[in-house]
Amino acid sequence: MMASLVRAASAGAGRALACCLAAFGSLLLATPCRAGEVLPALTEPSVVNRRAVAVPLVAKLLEAGLVPNGTMFVSVRIRPGGGLAIVQSYGGPAKNATVERLVLEATEAMIVSVPDAWIAAHPDRAWAVYWMFQNSGCSPRIYDTPPDVLPVRVCFDLAGGRVNRDGTTVLFDVADALPAATASLGPRPDPKDRRPLPAPFEARARGIEGSVIVRFTVWPDGGVTDVRIVADTSADPKNPKGLFAPAVKDYMGGARFLMPPGTVDEQEMPLRVEFLLSPCISVPDPLVSDSYVVCSQRAR
Repeated sequence: MMASLVRAASAGAGRALACCLAAFGSLLLATPCRAGEVLPALTEPSVVNRRAVAVPLVAKLLEAGLVPNGTMFVSVRIRPGGGLAIVQSYGGPAKNATVERLVLEATEAMIVSVPDAWIAAHPDRAWAVYWMFQNSGCSPRIYDTPPDVLPVRVCFDLAGGRVNRDGTTVLFDVADALPAATASLGPRPDPKDRRPLPAPFEARARGIEGSVIVRFTVWPDGGVTDVRIVADTSADPKNPKGLFAPAVKDYMGGARFLMPPGTVDEQEMPLRVEFLLSPCISVPDPLVSDSYVVCSQRAR
């Protein structure tokens, strides 16, 4: 089974840092973020039709034989009702006219939910979408984007010069500029821990996506104890534990973390593990600052 595991994290009141790393079914170290921080609800516009935007874009690019690598900045105004009106665009991967056209079409197709507080602070409704295309998976990075910009990352999985369509990931990340010096000093996954966390076969066979919130204690030596499942979105009366919770609990029981130098006390932290089916469309959870995305192909 081909699967990619992506770490995405968010931090800041109403804004977020997003950082991720695509891997072959492994939990790898990504850019450190504030661990265990509980955040307030988002106060920024958010895209509500992410799948309807991302799936056609990826399909059209691949059908045209295009695997772009580069960025494109699209300045927009948010219309009443949540639609976007394009004001201007800058850049474009490899200056390819077809890529630019498809990106503008995808931007115009977005529908956003806009908090009242944001509208009050932005009477001109000016916003922007920063498209980033990577043809080697999602590499770690700290976004240095200005306020009122939504980064959207389209990460193609290339193996042997060919595109693995099922490994393509699209991340809609809430943006903020967070200086590297403040990007944090909490528990971080040990890069030597390369164990796979596969999605359960039953979930892949039935086409079920979902997420798990788990809490656990990290000790100064990096070991994990007291793993507790808080919620599994797939739980129902017939299966109250859920499809994903057992796999997450087993995995986290053997997890290892790197602690900041001089740590003498244990730390409790929450983690969100999201199980998605390719093409994987994800957005950070505003209430949990650390999250992982398990991207899998549907079982046939």
